[in-house]
Amino acid sequence: MRFEPVPAFLTAEATESLHRGFATARSEGRLEPLLVLSAYVLDFLCIHPFLDGNGRMSRLLTLLLLYQAGYGVGRFISLEKVIEDTREGYDALSRSSQGWHEGRHTLVPWWEDAARRSRCRNLRNGNDLSGLSL
Repeated sequence: MRFEPVPAFLTAEATESLHRGFATARSEGRLEPLLVLSAYVLDFLCIHPFLDGNGRMSRLLTLLLLYQAGYGVGRFISLEKVIEDTREGYDALSRSSQGWHEGRHTLVPWWEDAARRSRCRNLRNGNDLSGLSL
């Protein structure tokens, strides 16, 4: 197991708090939706509500949240393949989740890795990224 899960007796409360916080952040619209949904997924993985299948569920949640935010990325790429082909993302996940239980974690490695992988994938596909900086 990659994470120390939230104790079973606190899982329902932690999950409800996650959903409320996400709904509030999304409805306020002050933050970029991609940042909000990636924070949601990181928190979901840190809560680790299931004995097995948390990674797969997080990828399904990611696709659902991307679709709800207006990003149809799942129609064009396999999110499963992208994640499986880039194990570096697990290192970023590990760095971003350190201190999560104490509220002392940072999302920066998680966000930087996602941006880097997206940029690399676009360059491999021959997309013009002039004018963009990460």
